[in-house]
Parts: sequence; structure tokens; C-alpha cells
Amino acid sequence: MIQISQLNSYISVEHKTLALMQRMLNPICGLVQEIGFIKRNKFGARILTAGADITGAHTILNRPDPGRGAYHTGGAGIFLNEPIIKSLGETIERYAQLISELTQKGELIFASYDEMVKQHNNVLLREYLDLYSTEQLNKEGFPYDKFDPALSLSWVKIKQIDAETFFWIPAQFLFVGYHIKRNLNEPWYSTAVTTGTAAHTDQASVLLNSLLEIIQVDSAMGHWYSNYEAPEIIFDERTAPMQRILKKYDNRTHNKIRFFWLKNPDLSGFSIACILEKPEGCIPRVSIGLGASTTLNDALYKAYLEAIGVSYLSNVLILKDKLYNTNNNITLDNIYDIDSNVSMYGKGDNFSRISQRFHGKTSVLASNMDFDITGSKIEQFKHLLSSFNRSGKEVLYTDLTNTEAQELGFYVSRLWCKDTLSLCFPSAPPVKHPRFLKYGGVAHVDPHPYP
Repeated sequence: MIQISQLNSYISVEHKTLALMQRMLNPICGLVQEIGFIKRNKFGARILTAGADITGAHTILNRPDPGRGAYHTGGAGIFLNEPIIKSLGETIERYAQLISELTQKGELIFASYDEMVKQHNNVLLREYLDLYSTEQLNKEGFPYDKFDPALSLSWVKIKQIDAETFFWIPAQFLFVGYHIKRNLNEPWYSTAVTTGTAAHTDQASVLLNSLLEIIQVDSAMGHWYSNYEAPEIIFDERTAPMQRILKKYDNRTHNKIRFFWLKNPDLSGFSIACILEKPEGCIPRVSIGLGASTTLNDALYKAYLEAIGVSYLSNVLILKDKLYNTNNNITLDNIYDIDSNVSMYGKGDNFSRISQRFHGKTSVLASNMDFDITGSKIEQFKHLLSSFNRSGKEVLYTDLTNTEAQELGFYVSRLWCKDTLSLCFPSAPPVKHPRFLKYGGVAHVDPHPYP
């Protein structure tokens, strides 16, 4: 065991966080192999940003080593405890996702869509599987396959969270660590992402955070690929707490910061985008963070911290491109990872699309936005869930808590909803997904800027 100690300092870590880090951080056998911090420059915000290097899940899965930082685990905050506890929690969550194919293996059925609809009820409808246009499918290098109801793929049975109803969905839609069985001619229709997954020490917080992620990403994807308006938020007395944070910790003379309300068409909660801009010629030119919460100021704070984190990520990626001469062939049409898009927008490329989607011509006073959702964590969760029910959406649930998470006192949940949009490969939006109709339809396919 590695002994972790700290000096007496105003930036000390809470005892519970230190104890958790003691159990998780070890370069040989820890879930977290290392935690590193990014040093800010003199013009940067006074925010602490950390990244965690997760243990070698690729070894268990018999996959190539993706390299340091590949899983985007980390966090940011004003006080030292924030980035550390977020890094630890995200590591538990990500590890559970990556090995989910192994922990859930007994639940899988390998069959074609035609076979499934004949033998089972509540199979995911074809319209949620046939997601891409002919033009997309014909693009050179496009990663996904055309839907074929005769081809076999892995299916998993999961329960609706508020009813005794079970649904069959493709494993590749649900499990981040799922590996397409190309040796069995399994088609690739979509890539599971972390959206809707959370880890926490109490189940109410896990469910609440999972549902907030679903709403946040649906709002972000729906807004980006459409002409759906996102008003710029005008601060007033309601946002006084956030204004105090910006005044104390951000260097506003070198950063232009704007906040936009990604108001969901039919789901509750606050989804916020924070746009961090620098003058033309500066790196990164623009960084965008997302935040979601049941209260406005908390969502603003989360979005701001993520924007700071994305700006540092962008710097690292741009430097890596220069040092190793990578991403030379990247265009708007071939970004199929969630690093190259961050690097591209950080360099200032396609800035006109950022300006078009976040133009600021419409605005809303903070006091005129929806009321905060109050009550206990479980009451807030039920409030959000009721907006899914009112709009005819089923939320499905699966427990990803593995032995390691359980021993550390954590729960890991995965919520999934077919009727919302998940984070997609930037150049591969599911343009035929029915959800886009609520946003007025797909207006363009330029890559989104989110990591």
C-alpha cells in the first residue's frame, strides 16, 4: 500500500477523500494508477484541474493499450478536494463501464433483429437502429454499417426503471466496453458512450446524476445539429453566487465567458453551455463546457469548470498534434473520436459554426428562467423522471456496480432512453433518429465540439 500524506494547508483534502484515494491510488494495482494536475498560466482561471490514469482495463478485455488519458477521467474545482474526488469517482464509473461486457455477459443473446421480434416482446424498434442517411453510409471511412434485419448482433434485456417491463436493446448501445464481434459478422450501428452513467456512495445521487446526464447530452446534441435556439443567459441577482466565483477566480480580462441555456423541448432540469473564447490567434480559440443540474447556479458552475477543463485538454491535444505531426488529414467529414474535434475548434477551425450556434442574438434574464427544483435527491430525481413520463419516454435501468466499486462503497448505475440523443462521433450524427424532429430537424452535420 502507498502511504498518502499531506502538509497542513488551506488546500487540504477532506479526510474521506484522502481515505478513498489511499485505497484507489497505486501505480501497480490501483484502480487509479496516477493523478496529475495541469499547471495554469498567469492568464488562466484560478481553478485546479486534474486527470486520472485508469488501471489497465484493456488487458482484461484483450485490447490494445489506448494510452494515457484516453478515458477522459478527471475533474476541476476551486478547492483541491473537488478535482480529486471527481477523478476518483469518474475512475470507478469508467472502469465499471469498460468491463460491463464481462460482468453482464450472462445476459446477452446473439440473434438477428428479425429473430428477436419473432421470439421476444419489447425489442428496440427499427427506427432506433436505422440511424444514418444513404449519404453518410456512402462516405469513405464512415464507421457504421447499414441496418440489416437479417444480421445477428448481441442483445441485452434491461428493465424500465419505474415499471415491471423489460426491453431488448443491442449491447453495443449500452455497454461502453462492448467489442463488436466482427468474427461473427456482427454489424456496427452505434457506439455506447458514458452518457447516463454515474457513480456515487448513495443510490439517489447515482440515479439523479445519471438522468441529468441524459437530459444534458440530449439538449446539447439536439441544439448543435439543428437550428434550435439557445438563448444567452443575462446575469442578475439570481446568479449572484456564480458572479462572485467568476469575479474571484477567473481572469476576465483575458477570457470572454458566455453562458447559454440549452433548454430541452420537453425534459426538466437546467442544461447549460459555457463558451470560453480567446482572441483570434490565441490557443485555444474556443472551449465549450456543459453542465446540468436541478438548480441554475450549480449548472452554471459545472459548465464553467468543464469549459476550463476542456481548454486545458485542447492545449494538450494541440501540442500533441504539433509534436507528433498527427491529425494532418482531419476534415469536417472524418472526425470519429472525441479528441480531434476539441483540437480542431481549439485551433480556431470552423469557428463560424460556433458563432452560428451560439450567436447571442436571443437572450434570457436568469430570473426569468425556470424555477430551481428543490427537495431531497430522490424527490429531484422523481421530478425529472416525471418529465420523461409526461412526454412518453421510457427510461431503462441496469446496475453496473462491480466488486471493486462495491468494496469501495460505491454504486454505479446506467440509465438509457431510446427517445433521447446520446453523444455521437462528431462527424457521424444519427440524422434519422426521431428525436431530432423535436428540435426542428437536422440542419447540418458539422462535427460537434464536445469531448
